[in-house]
Amino acid sequence: MRRALLAVCIALVATLAQSRELIVEPVEFPLETGGQRLRLVGTLLRPTGAGPFPAIVLSHGAWGPAERRREKSRLDFAPLSTWLVERGYAVLVPMRRGYGASEGETAESTGGCSDPDYVKAGLAGAEDILAALRWLQAQSFADARRSLLVGYSAGGWGSLAAASLRPDGLIALVNLAGGRGGFAGNGWPCVAPRMIDAARGFAARNPALPSLWLYGVHDALFGPQFARQLAGAWNEAGGAAELHAIAPDFADGHGVFEAIHGAAFWAPLLAEFLDRTVPGQPISSLPPPR
Repeated sequence: MRRALLAVCIALVATLAQSRELIVEPVEFPLETGGQRLRLVGTLLRPTGAGPFPAIVLSHGAWGPAERRREKSRLDFAPLSTWLVERGYAVLVPMRRGYGASEGETAESTGGCSDPDYVKAGLAGAEDILAALRWLQAQSFADARRSLLVGYSAGGWGSLAAASLRPDGLIALVNLAGGRGGFAGNGWPCVAPRMIDAARGFAARNPALPSLWLYGVHDALFGPQFARQLAGAWNEAGGAAELHAIAPDFADGHGVFEAIHGAAFWAPLLAEFLDRTVPGQPISSLPPPR
C-alpha cells in the first residue's frame, strides 16, 4: 500500500513539474462590511486561454499571533491550487481580514474556549470568502455558473458557513479538515456540541449542495471521531456530505493538505468528486500535460 501511494505521489509531483503553462498574479478585491470598504488581496492562478473556466475560491486556515498573520502578504496554497489549475480550474486564494496584506483585523474569533460562538465566526469568514467569489465570478475567464468553494481548517469552516448563504452559481463544496478552536493532540474543538449544532444549522439552509469532506486520520485538531459527528449533523439536516478519513500513514493529519507529498492521499478522492459534480469536461478527459 505504501509503495502504491509513493508511486502516485511521485507521479503527481512530476505532473506539477511538467504542467501546462499557468498564469499566476496578485489581485485585489473589495469587501463591504459594517459600513466600511476594505481592500482584500489574493493570489489568482488560472490556465492560459480565454476560458470560461470553473471558478474556485480556495480558503486558507487560521494562525496567530497577529504579527505572524502578516508575515506573508499572499499565499498560493500549492500544491492544491496548481493541481486544480492543471485540471482546468481558475483558482483564487484570498487573504481574509487580518491576514497578509489584506486590510482590516480578523473578525473570525470564536470568543474564547469557554463560550465559543461558532456561527458568528463562520459567518465572519464567509463574508470575506463570498467577496472573493463575487470578484472571481465577474472575471471574463471564469464561469460564474460553475463555482466551487474549497476551504482548509478555519477556511473550511468559513466555506461551510458561506455555502449556507446560497451564493449564486455555487455547485459544490470541498471541506478539508474544516473546524475552529481545536486543541493540538486532543482531536476535539472547544465545546464540540456547539460546532456540531452550528453545522446542522448551516446545512439546513442549503441541503442539496454536494460536498466532499476530507479529514486526516491523525488530525490532532479535528480527529476522525469529531469529523464523523460533524458530518453526521450536516447530513441529519438534509446535507450531502461525503466524508473520508485519509492518510493513515501520514503523521501530521491536519497538514496533509499543505504538503507536496500529501497529494497522493487527497488527489484521487478529489478528482473523482469533481468529475462527478462539475458539469462539462471531466478531469479525466483533459489532454495530458506537455
